[in-house]
Amino acid sequence: MEVRWDEVTARRLARSSLSDRASGDRLVEVVSAVCGVHAQVQASAELQLAARIEGVEQADVRAALWEQRSLVKAWTIRGTLHLHPAEELFTARIPEELRHGKMELFRRNGCVRCRQTGYSGRIGVFQLLSMNEELSALAARKASHEELERAAMGGGMTTLWEDGIEKVVAGLTSLEELARVTSL
Repeated sequence: MEVRWDEVTARRLARSSLSDRASGDRLVEVVSAVCGVHAQVQASAELQLAARIEGVEQADVRAALWEQRSLVKAWTIRGTLHLHPAEELFTARIPEELRHGKMELFRRNGCVRCRQTGYSGRIGVFQLLSMNEELSALAARKASHEELERAAMGGGMTTLWEDGIEKVVAGLTSLEELARVTSL
């Protein structure tokens, strides 16, 4: 099969919603199609989306980030801003055996007693950092957050997410509830 360069270019422009702008209700879908929006500042990311999506404004992107939580904002080590669909990052953090349906998970089902929430009572997710000599030395030299976290996890610290996943596997809560109460 032979493909001409103009066909490749047309396909890429269409997939990126640059030849024909996407409809305003496809914000998350467009971000996913371009494998995330990358920029130096948020305003630039918002402009990239406005160029690709009909009628999208700064407020729509911010609502997707802060109200709907359908997009997440991440920064790389070089300071570049990345916007990604929350669902993609959520899925990437789920252990393999949960992703491929190798175990049955708790699904909430509401009733009058729980006010249709599917939950009765409360259960906490916890992250406890026990100080040791290595962490103390890192803190004294004002090590970066990443260095401290790496050392803490190397020393056996369980993150909020990991503790929550254990509770999901035990049937005490759902993945949806865990995602709601923890940051991705």
